[in-house]
Amino acid sequence: MFANYYKLAIPKEYLNKAIAQMCKIQNNLINNAEGCVKYQFTQDLENENLVYLFAMWETKENYDKNFESRYGEIEIFDKLVKYEVAIISTEQLIISEHKIVT
Repeated sequence: MFANYYKLAIPKEYLNKAIAQMCKIQNNLINNAEGCVKYQFTQDLENENLVYLFAMWETKENYDKNFESRYGEIEIFDKLVKYEVAIISTEQLIISEHKIVT
């Protein structure tokens, strides 16, 4: 499993539009992206302009394929740039390289 964690800052004037876009991205990835296991974002309780995003993929290749796709370019990068979203920090993790066999 491969995971990404992002801490994002969103200007107050774009907050609702950016969150609506993240919901759209979440629904698309969970329902349509090959290898997307989980996609979740959470708004900070103390500072509503901070958002935490967590995405988990079956493999790094699944992540790369989606990340570099036309959808990723238009719906993720272009829209988040439009809403002036700033990436404060990011981490990439390999959760496990083992498969469970039953």
